Amino acid sequence: MKNNLRTAINNIKNNGYYVLKNQFSKNICKKLLILTKEIHSSKKNQFKDKTYLMKNTDAVLNLQNKDIAYIKALSSSKVLEEILKFFLNDQWYRSLKPNYPNYIIRSYAARSSIIKMPLHIDSLIPYKGNEVVGMPCSIILEDQNLDNGCTIVKPGSHMSGVWAKQNSKIKPIISKAGDIVIWDGRIWHGTTENKTGNSRWALVSNFVRWWVKQLHDIPKALPNKIYKKLSVKEKIILGYCSYPFKDEFEGSEMKRGIKSLK
Repeated sequence: MKNNLRTAINNIKNNGYYVLKNQFSKNICKKLLILTKEIHSSKKNQFKDKTYLMKNTDAVLNLQNKDIAYIKALSSSKVLEEILKFFLNDQWYRSLKPNYPNYIIRSYAARSSIIKMPLHIDSLIPYKGNEVVGMPCSIILEDQNLDNGCTIVKPGSHMSGVWAKQNSKIKPIISKAGDIVIWDGRIWHGTTENKTGNSRWALVSNFVRWWVKQLHDIPKALPNKIYKKLSVKEKIILGYCSYPFKDEFEGSEMKRGIKSLK
């Protein structure tokens, strides 16, 4: 794992992205794909405030609330955990030991793109420097290529400090079911149009520093039956050690340790 980890870190530093090959077996990918399609069919068009891109893609939001299998998929790759700890762990978060992650997940959704996604950044603002605030990753459930809507990137653009330019020379990321594509949230990226008429499902998560605002209130929305099955690391990643208290009478410590967990 050390060689793979070193290669991944260097590629993310220099190019802004990396593909972790063969992280999941065909059997696991098939089970997650079937589950995702079933949930999508039963919940289709049942979420509010669709953005332009969400109106033109098949999606299932908040996967962590749907089935424990999605959370276990995120936490099963040790090399992914080490990459995220290297880039996102806060060294001044002293309430948790260094062997624990202290980053959290901002959002977690399944997507099967249809339209072309324009180049954009996930960091919300462009900036230069070595400190990374967010790292999205995509667990590939169905092979991705130029015809069915693969991810495209502008290598090195994560260090540009400027917004994405649509006329940039891009590189397609061809990936297979079982791979994990991970990138610096500042990199210019998008997707090609899905011209095949077939699905192209992937599980897309956005990992961020512990202090970044989550897209939804994950700790309070997670079903208790799922919470009971989580490991300590999984509880931390979902934000249970760093979510904001409602007021000073509930608490005031922002960076909490595992003793605060239920």
